Amino acid sequence: MKHEQINSDSGFSSMDSVVEHIKNKKWKKALLILEREIDQSTSDPRAYFFAGLAYTATKKLEKGIQVLKEAIRLKPDYASAYAALSSIHIKMGDFDAAMETFNNQKVSESSNDRKPAESDGESTNGNENGSEKAPSGTSETSTIH
Repeated sequence: MKHEQINSDSGFSSMDSVVEHIKNKKWKKALLILEREIDQSTSDPRAYFFAGLAYTATKKLEKGIQVLKEAIRLKPDYASAYAALSSIHIKMGDFDAAMETFNNQKVSESSNDRKPAESDGESTNGNENGSEKAPSGTSETSTIH
């Protein structure tokens, strides 16, 4: 299972529970776990990303922006976090911020996509440089719409 693989990465131990709550749209239950992880100073960007989805789903957009920015700070090439952050800006009617977020993400992706090809001569498909995929049965960006 995909979320078992994610869980073994060094992330937080309750990722499976978070994924199940998010798949079932139990945002508040997911947030209880995620807020505890974040309060314990986790450096796992996925905790902040999933918290961003849950805050957005519960109409706490400012808090969603805050945690998604932290996910991006922790993992500058986290494309799903950029997409979720852009989506919040659009929901708030701040199209300039949405475009700025999108443009920042494009720069980050371009520089990361070139590095592996230059260093080892192999082409990349966008996932070999460590980008995250949603756990099976979820779509990181579609859950906030």
